[in-house]
Amino acid sequence: MNIGDHVSDVLAADQAAASGSPALREARAQMHALAAYKKWKATGGAEEGAMDMSEVFGA
Repeated sequence: MNIGDHVSDVLAADQAAASGSPALREARAQMHALAAYKKWKATGGAEEGAMDMSEVFGA
């Protein structure tokens, strides 16, 4: 994939993430947060001092 296609894909994903109902946007954000968390833990990331989902989403 060339850089132009990559940037286009990233921008399209960003636009899609900004659309939809608040519940849909929160579900997408939680899905991405979970994936990032799993990657963080797999690379030895510490949980000490981390925010929980209620702090992130203000629930």
